[in-house]
Amino acid sequence: AALVSAAWTCFAHTGALAQHYPGKPVRLIVAAAPGGITDVLGRLLAQRVGERLGQPFVSENRGGAAGVVAADFVAKAPADGHTLIMTNDQLVVQASFASKLPFDPIKDFAPIGIMARGPVVLGVHPSVKATSVSELVALARAQPGKLAFSSCGNGTVLHLAGELLNLAAGIDLTHVPYRGCAPAMADVVAGQVPIFFTVLGNAVPFEKS
Repeated sequence: AALVSAAWTCFAHTGALAQHYPGKPVRLIVAAAPGGITDVLGRLLAQRVGERLGQPFVSENRGGAAGVVAADFVAKAPADGHTLIMTNDQLVVQASFASKLPFDPIKDFAPIGIMARGPVVLGVHPSVKATSVSELVALARAQPGKLAFSSCGNGTVLHLAGELLNLAAGIDLTHVPYRGCAPAMADVVAGQVPIFFTVLGNAVPFEKS
């Protein structure tokens, strides 16, 4: 599976952006907690685009509810292109199965572009006696319901990756959702949760250490 970090915006369909965009500072709402790869990409985008266009692009984190908090805020902002959202594929996932979203994910947003793609990875705390997926599955089968995995939040592709493993392997890992990838990884590193699903960019620093 792959995570796609993308920038979206609420645009009016009446040519409101005209010729002199941006006409004022732009808010880039990052649908993630500070510290994760989406946050890092959002800050980088804000800095580089702001320098190129000659207006400040201010990165602002609004994590929670698998991106719904950030998306709802942007959907209700003036449709003049001065409030953008930096999100990942969690918004697409929410559009697929959430029936009571406070916004229309199709009509309220217009895609600008893809920032990055990366694989979803599965990892475990060193205390877990498994060094391969097959060993982890065997361990989970021997302890049904006793092993847990962290994700960046309910309804994220990382949550679904864990549930897909449950279905495919016939095991029962318990999902522990967090309000962002950084706290999800922190608790695994601290040994509070034994298993994690995250994107490669979040996992590499911990794997190296």
